Amino acid sequence: FNGFVANELEILDLMIKQCETVYITLATDTFGKKDDYSLFAYIDKTAASLSAIAESNGVKINMVHLKSNRRTADRFLSACEKNLYSAAPAVISEKPDSISIYKAKDISDECSYTALMRQQLYAVTQKNTETSSHMLSENTRFRFSMMKGRA
Repeated sequence: FNGFVANELEILDLMIKQCETVYITLATDTFGKKDDYSLFAYIDKTAASLSAIAESNGVKINMVHLKSNRRTADRFLSACEKNLYSAAPAVISEKPDSISIYKAKDISDECSYTALMRQQLYAVTQKNTETSSHMLSENTRFRFSMMKGRA
């Protein structure tokens, strides 16, 4: 989650009061730093609201901070997520083969580029499927003739 409306916060207040355990996951690197302009400021405010609700109800908070990114195994995407908004980004010397970044002029340009990339990906997927299918049918014919020869 990244935030809750007033009605949802009231429900969470009731849950925190009545439930033995409540788990809420928030994605932020900056909780507790009080920076209204950080990338995660909105999420940090949500966390602060939830902490205040728990404190007002006398409920102890166990915060778990995951120290590693577990969303992707792709090292280029991880590097991009880590450095995209960094004041001192790391430089990657090799060209990524799994991601690309495109700066669109406007939403129409973004949609056109996305459609083009989707078409190209579909064409590659179709080609790979046809190749795999051909290899499978050749392999099946070979197996069939071997089995037929045994009978």
